[in-house]
Amino acid sequence: MNSILVFITGVLMGAGILFIWAWFQEKSEAISLPTDFSEVSLDQLPFDGEWFVFWGGSTSDENAHHGIPTQHFALDFVISTSGEEKTHHAQGGINEDYLCWEQPIMAAHDGIVVISADGIPDNAPGEMNPQMVYGNTLMIQHKSGYVSVYAHLKQGTLKKKTGEVALSGEVIGLCGNSGNSSEPHLHFHVQSEVGFERGVALRPVFKRIHVNGAPKHDASPVKSETVGNPSRMPHEAEVR
Repeated sequence: MNSILVFITGVLMGAGILFIWAWFQEKSEAISLPTDFSEVSLDQLPFDGEWFVFWGGSTSDENAHHGIPTQHFALDFVISTSGEEKTHHAQGGINEDYLCWEQPIMAAHDGIVVISADGIPDNAPGEMNPQMVYGNTLMIQHKSGYVSVYAHLKQGTLKKKTGEVALSGEVIGLCGNSGNSSEPHLHFHVQSEVGFERGVALRPVFKRIHVNGAPKHDASPVKSETVGNPSRMPHEAEVR
């Protein structure tokens, strides 16, 4: 009798292992996560109008995030006054002085919200919160498995909860100054896995944008460029 029970138990355990293996294989085929610094194609920039790339690119001179595994190609966006790199009115002593403060932030690509973290107070300009590095944050996982990250959003303005769909161009929150941020701006990056500091950085390539007023295909912004979405730019030129 005992030998029969042992045999049945062994069969059940074997079947369970086979089921788990088959499930894992199916998931692996559905989402093949990259393991190096690959490129990913995104529909649009995550904002309206023209924004200035404060940090961006793949070298330490261009990007303060250089070398951080998940943020190697991260982008910090601000709005600057025409013809100069000034990001605020008046003295810049309050968040409301900053040109990007409370500007709508949009999903760069269709996906599912996998992390929606709100409730972190915005800093006064010049102050930072290194204990909550990302601040108020949304992470959206896209069909191929990679994740776009929108950080330092304004407290109480996140418009999506975990599990909800975010469509490309849909407003998901407002630009803020929460977390490890000294002034209002949008931190944006793409990583290979869900979670904070998980996986590797992926280079965000936008299908169709304007760079310094000129239309571009498949462009990845770098430091000191002014960028915008063609559909939201005045006097759009034909892209060839």
